[in-house]
Amino acid sequence: MTTDWSIFYPPNIPLLYAKLDDDIVEHLWECIEEARKTDISANDRLAGNITSSLEMKDKDNVFMEHVRGSVTKYLEEFLKSYAGRGVVFEEEKDYECDICLSSLWVNFQKKHEFNPVHEHSGAASFVVWMKIPTYAKEQHNLPISKRSNNSLASDFVFYYQNLVGGICEHKIELNPESNGNILVFPSTLQHCVYPFFECDEERISISGNLMYRRLKSSE
Repeated sequence: MTTDWSIFYPPNIPLLYAKLDDDIVEHLWECIEEARKTDISANDRLAGNITSSLEMKDKDNVFMEHVRGSVTKYLEEFLKSYAGRGVVFEEEKDYECDICLSSLWVNFQKKHEFNPVHEHSGAASFVVWMKIPTYAKEQHNLPISKRSNNSLASDFVFYYQNLVGGICEHKIELNPESNGNILVFPSTLQHCVYPFFECDEERISISGNLMYRRLKSSE
């Protein structure tokens, strides 16, 4: 008699990924220009080893209104049982919950600069790649990387534990085609950004944290 075996995959939390509409990307560029003018540094509260990170505002909540529906569905479907900081699911009938930006900033990363492994605050976090001046394949083929068994130059990488405690990585290779893409993930998911080389242009990205707020019901 032959025993029939099957593979069982324990549940895990997916990530949310999209290409933003052109008008939203244009709005974010306008917000970046405003951030340059106000010039309020965010470096002292961030992990990045980069020259400049600036506080940023989503003027008229245009960005949030665009992503709110999809992000809310993602949080409620996949993170309701996730014990992340900033998750508030109230059972009281006289309250409803809404998501909001708890922080928003723009990074201007130069060659050789990097974000070490870190996590964020809030219920979920996101990154929007606005300007990627390099190609991952070319970065991985540089002398510093091409003989490595794990070329990571210029990559965005998540780190997490598997069921037996081993450290796993999920890397995202970035190219100019990544411009305008948004990635939403649980705030405590460890991640880092590796440096890029032989390019004098800045890499520009936006990051932010989302939290739940309680709203008094009108009923």
